[in-house]
Amino acid sequence: MTNGSVVVSLEWPVIDLAGMVAWQRFFYKLQRQIRPRHGAPHDFTTLAKEFAGCLGEIALAQHLGVFWTGRVGNLDCADVGPFQVRAAQLSTGRLILHRDDADSDAFVAAQTVIECLPRVRLAGWITGADGKRPEYWQDPTSKGRHAFFVPGDQLLPMSTLPTR
Repeated sequence: MTNGSVVVSLEWPVIDLAGMVAWQRFFYKLQRQIRPRHGAPHDFTTLAKEFAGCLGEIALAQHLGVFWTGRVGNLDCADVGPFQVRAAQLSTGRLILHRDDADSDAFVAAQTVIECLPRVRLAGWITGADGKRPEYWQDPTSKGRHAFFVPGDQLLPMSTLPTR
């Protein structure tokens, strides 16, 4: 794992807010029959992923000192400022990218392990272009859901994340 990670401590009311926004996102997609991307099932694991994502986004916003909108209903905008957040509920140390992720976007890996709350670890970042390397292309679940899995030691330190 990169040495340049940052641990952000969230307040419990902010964690509660993350849960509320996760529910709103889940129901928004359910009502409009918007299926999860890349073949993921639409079940309550989707809700857990939404919660992990919200926690990661809030942690990055807090780290950068910017406002987090939660963006319910706007599926095409960046997560925090110009940045995309990829949250993982497990400490795998990998950041997942998909073929249709923008090469020019910066993706931040957020580890949102429930047992570690209220702390969220921002493990590092990488651009879409740099993360889409052939050697990272994998299907770890053997369910035909290939993606790029960037190893944690290939992520750039959070101190180098461009803020403009």
